Amino acid sequence: MKKPIVLFVFLLCGLSTFAQKYISDQSRVHFYSSAPVEDIEAINDQAKSAIDLSNGGFAFSVPSNQFQFKKSLMQEHFNESYMESEKYPKATFTGKVKNWVLFEGEREVMASGDLTIHGVTKYVEVPAK
Repeated sequence: MKKPIVLFVFLLCGLSTFAQKYISDQSRVHFYSSAPVEDIEAINDQAKSAIDLSNGGFAFSVPSNQFQFKKSLMQEHFNESYMESEKYPKATFTGKVKNWVLFEGEREVMASGDLTIHGVTKYVEVPAK
């Protein structure tokens, strides 16, 4: 019963597979920040991701200049002033899902690993589903 579910997810997500590893070149990254003057929100559909189903290991690579904002001026400031997208063209996040259990269904987990943004790498733990 588990194999058809994996195949179904594979077809829906458009992933490439190698043994227990799944790779996607069309992953979505979204961020939102509430600010006093104006909320900041952007989506990037050009991220690449991989997950190893045998152990919960993962990797994301996100092109910094592909975030789409509702306002072009906000996007310009993000790329030029904050991210310096020409100097730092991508952000990465690599690590493992804690308490990884394959095929247990959707549930809250913690993803932990090294997040590199703007040339600076920090260990982070973030909630995920």
